[in-house]
Amino acid sequence: MAGSRQTRSILRAKFSGRIAALLVDEGDVVRAGQLVARMDTQDLEMSLRKAQVLGQRLALTSRSTRTSRIR
Repeated sequence: MAGSRQTRSILRAKFSGRIAALLVDEGDVVRAGQLVARMDTQDLEMSLRKAQVLGQRLALTSRSTRTSRIR
């Protein structure tokens, strides 16, 4: 592209992990906010499911404890 200025940027993700899909190639021109990669979210999804199950167990335990105290 004649007259365009090229710059290099350092990209950072909010979370560490594996890249599932790289959506651009080295040297491609990208715009601010453009999606350049998709992260593999399997580990995050597993952690979320574990936390949800733990929360449900704690809620059940808490209810059970309160019911026992009332009787």
